[in-house]
Amino acid sequence: MGGKRELPMQLSAEGGDSSYDYAQAYVRHLPDYFRLDVNISVKHNFKHCSVDWYFEAENLTNHKNIRIKYYNINRNREEFIYQYGFMPMGGVRIYFSTGK
Repeated sequence: MGGKRELPMQLSAEGGDSSYDYAQAYVRHLPDYFRLDVNISVKHNFKHCSVDWYFEAENLTNHKNIRIKYYNINRNREEFIYQYGFMPMGGVRIYFSTGK
């Protein structure tokens, strides 16, 4: 997937004021976004309920995708916040029916 479009900043040489460069708005974009997710589930149906066991692995490749780009005024530079890395999850869902 392509990265998010960005609004670049014009940084002053003195390190004081900075402003957005609206002339270049959304022309550039952040690096491409890559994430591989896997989901495995098993469902058993019974007379009055069904049980669903599942396992999910998000961002299987642990790729560091940029979530937000922001300007840090204390360090006078642009910085990034990244999305979560590899995240495994699992669980059980139980669905009840009225059985009419």
